[in-house]
Amino acid sequence: PRLKAMIAFMHASMHASVESIRQYLESVMGLKVSDGTVDNAIRAGGDGLAQADAELLAALPKEASVHVDETGHYRNGKLLWCWIFVAKQYSIIRTGLSRKAEVLLGMLGTLFDGLIHSDYYGAYRRFKKWAQAARFQFCLAHLVRDLKFLAEHPSDIAKAWGKGMLTLIRKMLQARQNGANSKEVE
Repeated sequence: PRLKAMIAFMHASMHASVESIRQYLESVMGLKVSDGTVDNAIRAGGDGLAQADAELLAALPKEASVHVDETGHYRNGKLLWCWIFVAKQYSIIRTGLSRKAEVLLGMLGTLFDGLIHSDYYGAYRRFKKWAQAARFQFCLAHLVRDLKFLAEHPSDIAKAWGKGMLTLIRKMLQARQNGANSKEVE
């Protein structure tokens, strides 16, 4: 069991390939095993976590606050998406999914009434139509990035609006840093 756990750890946490693990077992530990044996050990490690995973999945829609993000990666030439859902005391990661709002629907459900912290990719706004009680806190860094883009836009109106919004955000952050309340900043 300890060897299986070590193999599962090497694969999941160290991102070691089956081949790399097999080579490690042979050259460092003197164990000759097949790739299939390594793969079976990895799967056994995951199978042992199935109950805990199911419990966390059931708890996720009841959370008051969840940070969510998705990122793409290629596997064997195919674009896959990795989603992470971070609650106060645990995180759930799912890979191989699409980037569609249906992932949020499947993970959080229509009754989710907590706060979602995320960038403002369209899937989050679409999810709001299904989970109408959900609240959203969008990432300030993403907003600032887009406002900087607008501040350099060819359109004078867009440029002025972007610069004005950036000025307001700077004032807000300065007030927060100085411990001032919003009435002190004009």
